[in-house]
Amino acid sequence: MPPAEARLFGPIFAKKGRIGYIPGAAIDVPESLQQIGYSVKILSQPDITAKNLAQFSAVVLGIRPITTQRANCQWCRNYLPM
Repeated sequence: MPPAEARLFGPIFAKKGRIGYIPGAAIDVPESLQQIGYSVKILSQPDITAKNLAQFSAVVLGIRPITTQRANCQWCRNYLPM
């Protein structure tokens, strides 16, 4: 039997630009992104406009945002099933 061979590569992340984060039930997502080198801005209701979101390289939507933002979340009512 031939000897086994393996090559390991670390993850490759393009850490350019900023990430917007819309909070959900998981609270450690922004910190995790920062730990791997991203600049993260946590977005609140007034921040969620097309003009403002355009400044980010990516926008990450937290898991179940409706759980944490139902009471004051106009964009939730417009875009997510209630």
